[in-house]
Amino acid sequence: MEYTTIFEFTFGSSNLFHLIGILLFVLTGFGFSFFIKRSDKKFSMMRQFKIFFGYLLGGIALIMLIVMIVNIPKIISSERDIKEKMETRDFLIVQGKVENFVYRPERGTVFESFTVENVTFEYSEYISNYGGFPEIPDNNEPLLENGQEVRISYIEKGQEKLIMKVEVKP
Repeated sequence: MEYTTIFEFTFGSSNLFHLIGILLFVLTGFGFSFFIKRSDKKFSMMRQFKIFFGYLLGGIALIMLIVMIVNIPKIISSERDIKEKMETRDFLIVQGKVENFVYRPERGTVFESFTVENVTFEYSEYISNYGGFPEIPDNNEPLLENGQEVRISYIEKGQEKLIMKVEVKP
């Protein structure tokens, strides 16, 4: 019996595009403070609070932007490594029945996990794993279940297992 693919890894937009949003917060925060200073020349506590709030918003966003910029080489290297492994088909494959499936019934539970042939996979939609499995559906229906026959292609990155492809027997 043939397998049906229910998930396959694809590269979407890079994590680098998040920099644009954070940059907008930096500009908004500092721009707001500058606007208040220029438009409201009369000293008041409310004016000072608005200026402080603008600088606070811009400062926090600036710190986040700097942290992300420092991590750019790591992000690019990781994406390049994953692309190379996909192109050379340098990934592991495990085939068998899903066991010990832990499903999060509601949003807010962080991790889901399952085991296939003594290989445990753990993932979360809240923790970035460079676009790997899962894109958990909004209808809260699990993609997998205990006893389901699957074939999983994955890459090991340290302790993490990035799922590249999930195939199930109908």
